[in-house]
Amino acid sequence: MKNIIIYSFIVGTLFSFNSYADDNSSSITLPVNVNLSAIQEKINQSIPSRIETIDMNNHKCVEAKWLKTKGIPKCSMKGIKIYCKDRWIKTKTTPSISCDVDGAIDRDGAVRLSGKGSSLSVTVPIKASVTAKGRGVIGKNIQQTVRAATEITASLVPTIDESWNVAVAVDTNYRWTKRPEIKLFNLIPVTVSSHVDPILKKELKKLEESLPGILKEARIKENVGAAWRDLQQPKLLDKKTNTYFLFTPQGVGFSQINISNNIMQATFSIDGHPQIFTADKIPNVTEKPLPKLGSVKDSKPEVFVELPIGISYKEIESQANGFLRKSDPINLDAHGYEGSLKLSNVKLVKKDEGLKLDVDLRIKKSEGWLRKIDIFGWLDVKGTANFNLKPNVDSEKNIIYMSDFTLDSETDNVLADVLVDVANLKLIRSMIEKQLSYNFSKDVVSAKSQITQALNNQLTDDVSLAGNVTSVSIQTVNSLKNKLEVPVRLVGAATLNVGL
Repeated sequence: MKNIIIYSFIVGTLFSFNSYADDNSSSITLPVNVNLSAIQEKINQSIPSRIETIDMNNHKCVEAKWLKTKGIPKCSMKGIKIYCKDRWIKTKTTPSISCDVDGAIDRDGAVRLSGKGSSLSVTVPIKASVTAKGRGVIGKNIQQTVRAATEITASLVPTIDESWNVAVAVDTNYRWTKRPEIKLFNLIPVTVSSHVDPILKKELKKLEESLPGILKEARIKENVGAAWRDLQQPKLLDKKTNTYFLFTPQGVGFSQINISNNIMQATFSIDGHPQIFTADKIPNVTEKPLPKLGSVKDSKPEVFVELPIGISYKEIESQANGFLRKSDPINLDAHGYEGSLKLSNVKLVKKDEGLKLDVDLRIKKSEGWLRKIDIFGWLDVKGTANFNLKPNVDSEKNIIYMSDFTLDSETDNVLADVLVDVANLKLIRSMIEKQLSYNFSKDVVSAKSQITQALNNQLTDDVSLAGNVTSVSIQTVNSLKNKLEVPVRLVGAATLNVGL
């Protein structure tokens, strides 16, 4: 029997250490698809072509007929009263006719299996050929053959109990499409269905008893069990980084059986915890046995995966310092100060829930005769400004930017008054804010590629995972010790195909 099992992922989060969902548990929906043609073939194999042979000798095909007439009443006297009782006389008008009845009941073609909703329907076409040979003085020259047709039907509602047993509620019946009836002398009807009916009822009983066993040929427990075991094995995603994908199952639930387009689909759900992690070697996993079957909640077959993108402070500093080295000094004459300002040496560190920014400022005085002799820069004003700021994320453009710039109290004690004033200029703040913005679109593309790879994997020779990411969303950015972390949520769909 060739089955295809499809597992649709409904994952709450792929990271146990950082979750959007309140519940860290995830679910994988497993629609187990069984082609009804395979079950139909099994039913055909279980019902032989020759169902029964009929061999009945000296059977009374035609009952004798009697005429009932009123005779002389029987009377008696009690006291002075006379009591009479009717008397009936039975006279045989036609004798009974005995027959030897021979024949066979056969399957008339292939068994048909169909279904809709949660019910299966089995139809077994039956044909009967019966010959009656008369006996005795009257019947010895009589012989007639009749052919009849009927259909045995069985309606089944399969389900699965907590011990993984396939249970079937069966309602069987049959109907004659052509009744087995003979007319002797073309006048006297002789019905032989009384001989055929017990045989058909026996076949109905056999069919009821055999169908649960035939449905077990779908090997539903074995197929779900294979998926349960395969999901527990770590899957290597990236050799260079030794990145693995692992799903740790916790329980299995059963939802329903639905039949459509000649496919019977049993829907299951595996609950558990998925992870993506790095390791020097493939970790050993203690395999959990397949548990008892429980119930399942309705779920939409989607993948929800959270993947944190980390951007180190050094990476942002390098981008900002590279720009500042190449940029021209800022002319301060238009802002009430003489000279030009050069920014350099940007440094970021975590502070409370936000960041602290250190940036070197240097003001060169305007050109004049003192500037010409100040070859050592003694007339320059320089120092380090300390800002407190808050990282933010633009989820549409995939950009991290800074806001809520405030000068740290340390700055006033380190810099000259003129540098404090300059550092507070909106122009300076805007320039620093611009250079600290960071576009992490390439990281989102990389994350999407990594998750797509995780959802498109040959798990074993017979099991393959196929899926795609349909949307990406970002909610926040977090300040960590050495980096900013952006949790990226990817939504998609995946199927696990098992060819058995």
